[in-house]
Amino acid sequence: MDRIVAAGDHDLVIGHVGAAEVLSPAPLLYQRRTYTVWPGVPAPAR
Repeated sequence: MDRIVAAGDHDLVIGHVGAAEVLSPAPLLYQRRTYTVWPGVPAPAR
């Protein structure tokens, strides 16, 4: 399954959501929601 998430934020979120990505039936939705509202996450280096 391809991951369709914003580049930059995507990699950041994978680090935080690792377990959820494997366990969740809808990892993409979880990642999208998380990277949008995750507190304290620095902006990705462009």
